[in-house]
Order: sequence, then C-alpha cells, then structure tokens
Amino acid sequence: ISGQGAFADAQTLQEQGTAESSRAAIKKYEAALPYFRRLGDKDREATTLGNIGKVYSDLLENQKALDYYGQALQLAQITGNKSFEAATLSNVGRVYDDLGDGQKALDYYNQALPLRRAVGDKDGEAVTLNNLGATYSSLGDKQKALDYYGRALPLLRASGDKRVEAITLNNIGNVEADLGNARQALDHYVQALAAHRMIGDKGGQAITLNNIGRLYDELGDEQKALDNYLEALPLLKTVGNR
Repeated sequence: ISGQGAFADAQTLQEQGTAESSRAAIKKYEAALPYFRRLGDKDREATTLGNIGKVYSDLLENQKALDYYGQALQLAQITGNKSFEAATLSNVGRVYDDLGDGQKALDYYNQALPLRRAVGDKDGEAVTLNNLGATYSSLGDKQKALDYYGRALPLLRASGDKRVEAITLNNIGNVEADLGNARQALDHYVQALAAHRMIGDKGGQAITLNNIGRLYDELGDEQKALDNYLEALPLLKTVGNR
C-alpha cells in the first residue's frame, strides 16, 4: 500500500472514533511517514505527525500527543506553514488544558491567536478565543473568560458556524451563572437553545435545557426547572448520553 493510501485509510479509521479504530489509525499514519519523508514532502509529514498527535490526544495519552505535536510544530516552522502552525499550537494548548496546566495552555493559545489572524482564519481565531475563554474560566478569572467568549461570538456569527456559536453562548451562560447574573445567563442559554435547535443538535439542546433547569431551580422557580429537566430527559435518551 502506498503512503497516500495508508494516510487515507488512517483518516477513515480516525473518523470512526473508537479506541480500536484509533489504534489502527496510528499504525497506518506511521506507515505513511517514511513515504512522505522519502519524497521530502515536509507538509504531508507535518500533517501526519499532527494527526497522530490528535489521535493520542483523543485517547488521553497526553505525553505521546505532545511529542508528536512537537515534531509537527518544528516542521511547520521550517516550512513556514502558519495556518498549520497555529492549529498545532492550539492543539498543544488543549492537551495542557486536559493536563490541568492552565497557564501553559494560555501560553500556547496566545501564540496561536496572532497566527490565526495573520492567515485570516476567522473560524480558527474563534476556536482559539473560545479556548482562551474556557481556560480563564477554569482558572477562576470569569471576567476575562467573558471577554474572550464575547470576542469569539461575532466571528462565529459571521462564519455561520451555529454549532460552535451555540457552545459559546452556553459557555457565556455558565460564566454569567457563576457570577450570579441569572438573567444574563438565562438570556444566553435561550439563544444557545435556539442555535442548537436550528441545526438539530439534540445533545446540545439537552445540555442547554439542563442548564436552564438548574438556573430556574436556583431562582426558586421549581415548576419551570422541572419543565426544562423533563424536556431534556428524552433528548438525552435519544442521543444515548447515559
């Protein structure tokens, strides 16, 4: 099988998303690497290394993920592929987030952000702003979290990415709720719910309804809380979210 064929097979296996298919994807990507190296195709080599890093990240094998992302990053810097460099920096940030090292995550996200802007990658910029917001929120800096989420929203609305827009609105709602701003939280949850419904995202609808229910519970409106929880329950069953 050619390197190109092994790479294509690996992508198919990676998309299946099971632990077994992920392990098989890594083997296929590793089979493709020598082929791209022989050709001197540093871009494809970097992409392959980055993909292996992503699979290891999904498998929560974070140190291996960092190793492969590090190799991919070096090649991206050699070839001057700013777009791929930004994506990889952002992925490294996510790994450090998973490891609970918020400060290192911020460092990598902040390196990725100007590169996203330099190449005009609005979607990527929004994702990185969102990641910064989530990290600041987990570090307890809720105002900074709101600032970054707020900067991501117009970019997402301009690109029409309803799924990430809905997630961002939900995140803003969570931060507002943490700050005790119940009305603002509810407003953002309602907007998130509308976006999830527009794209038929049942799982997202259920999570948002659950958040709305919890908020009404805290406000002492138990009937409205119950209504939202009862609406969320069948959706969670439908998507199999035990």
